[in-house]
Amino acid sequence: PWQDEMQAGHVLTAPLLIFAVAAIWKRHAWQRIRSGYRARRRTGLLLAVSFFPMVASAYLLQTASAESWRQAWLIVHLASSGIWVLAFLAHLITPRAQSSGSALPRP
Repeated sequence: PWQDEMQAGHVLTAPLLIFAVAAIWKRHAWQRIRSGYRARRRTGLLLAVSFFPMVASAYLLQTASAESWRQAWLIVHLASSGIWVLAFLAHLITPRAQSSGSALPRP
């Protein structure tokens, strides 16, 4: 019964997630990828890799006119979104590395 309201809320708030990822990309994710920083690397890389198909499929889902393409983009969007959410939760609960010479300062 809440599908229309939830979908409208999702479409209105999803750009905030895109903005947040863009805001932390250079100082957090990209800096750690380039430096070889190991703490929480797997979940961070999974977040980065699943983000593009999640965003691209959302855009393509809204612009596809053929029902077969809408179904395909919906499947891609749901799968990549599910992976992203699980990776985000795992990234949050995975312990941070203890202070060491290899750790990067927090942005």
